[in-house]
This record gives sequence, C-alpha cells and structure tokens, in this order.
Amino acid sequence: MKLNLTVTHGKAIQNIEFPIGDGNRTFKWLGLAAAQRFSMQSPQGHLRHREQRHVTLVSHQIMPSDVYSKECSFYHPEYLLKDHLKDKQQVNVDLVCKMPIDTRGIPKLSKWSFVAFNLSEEKREERESELILRFVKDWNNNIRNVP
Repeated sequence: MKLNLTVTHGKAIQNIEFPIGDGNRTFKWLGLAAAQRFSMQSPQGHLRHREQRHVTLVSHQIMPSDVYSKECSFYHPEYLLKDHLKDKQQVNVDLVCKMPIDTRGIPKLSKWSFVAFNLSEEKREERESELILRFVKDWNNNIRNVP
C-alpha cells in the first residue's frame, strides 16, 4: 500500500509517494516518518549555488503538527492507517520546527500534536476533551454540508 503525501513545512511543500506496507502502522508513525523523510531531503554540508534554498537546515527539530486529508480533517494519532485510508490516497502532513511557547515556558501544541504526544495520565482528561471538541466540530461541519 502506498500513499501520496503532501508534506508542508512553512513555505516548503514536497509531494512524496510514501510506501506504508500493509497499513498496520498508526497516523502518529506516519507523521513522524514524513518528518524524517522531509528532513533527509535537506542538504548535508555546503549549499551549492544551484540547490534549492527552501529546505530547512535544522532537521532534528522537525515534528508533525497535523495529519489530514480531503476526506477527514482529523485522524486520531493512534488509529491504524489501513482502517481509514485507501491505496494511493492523498494525505497532508504539516510539519513545524519552532513551537510557540506560553508564559510558563510550555510549548503550545496543535490539537493533533497534543493528542499524539501528551500521553501521561495527568493530561488524559484534557486530551479526551480535545478529541470530543474535534469530533463535535467535524460532525457539525458534515451536517452543514449535507444537501
């Protein structure tokens, strides 16, 4: 099974045909793997005159902030790929390297990143409320789009 990924990092956009095997991986894995593949596209060493300058040079700080498609605006990070995607489906992965920081010095994560990377018990209620809010928002959008 392969996916057509559109990986976005700032103004840089890469279209990647991405093999995912039999789809027994999660959306969190897909986001992290896309971030790694994007960072590997960076030049290693000196940038020559003809090489593109839009790629990032700080590859170790890139992380996924959202994974979505035209069919679904939010894929839960722990869902399996094979249960929600088809072969050659277009999927978008947004990447960030600099996180905004709040007044207490805590990174402000996107909703997808919050659900994916805050797995502690103390964040459980907040994570579940984010999922409920996202589900209600998507459900309301789908109701409005029904003819």
